[in-house]
Amino acid sequence: MTTELLEPRTEPRWPAHSPQRPAQTAARPAPQALPPERCEPAAHAPSPAWAAPLSDATAEARVVEANAHVEGPGARVARTLCVLVRYALDHPVEARVLARRFAVSGVARRVRLDVTEGWALGAFKARDLETAELAALGVVEIALQRALDCGPDPATPLITRELAFGLLRALGLPDSVAGAHARDAALEILITPH
Repeated sequence: MTTELLEPRTEPRWPAHSPQRPAQTAARPAPQALPPERCEPAAHAPSPAWAAPLSDATAEARVVEANAHVEGPGARVARTLCVLVRYALDHPVEARVLARRFAVSGVARRVRLDVTEGWALGAFKARDLETAELAALGVVEIALQRALDCGPDPATPLITRELAFGLLRALGLPDSVAGAHARDAALEILITPH
């Protein structure tokens, strides 16, 4: 691979003599700003140091329980994402502690193991294992942080399902499989009353 693809473009995208395709640029809707009261980042209060292992162990135990009888790594990744969102909605104080230490948490280790297993089995078609792990960890952490910032927002199950679907597609699962795993995880963990 050449590095020229990564270099910033210095010449204009279209030659000066050609129109800038007004049909394509005019068709895009203007971005809409979210209302200020919706989903503002929450203020983070400092947590005691002793709370970190406790919140990590509790969240990891929930992930283990939710994935106990689940065979495929794709389904486990989607379920882990949904479990963390549910954990953030049910226990926001503990989830904030987990969010601060997410990269070194037991839950992150389990996500890495599931992605590694899926990649080794050929279920995930990502070209590079480390990139696949980092993408999965990033999406899971974003979903956790969104749940903390937005709280019990009615859009949370749908957004979480779409994040799980996008992650599984990025890892290389077919649309139908990724969609089924994301839908099933969101329905069972986020929509079904507990």
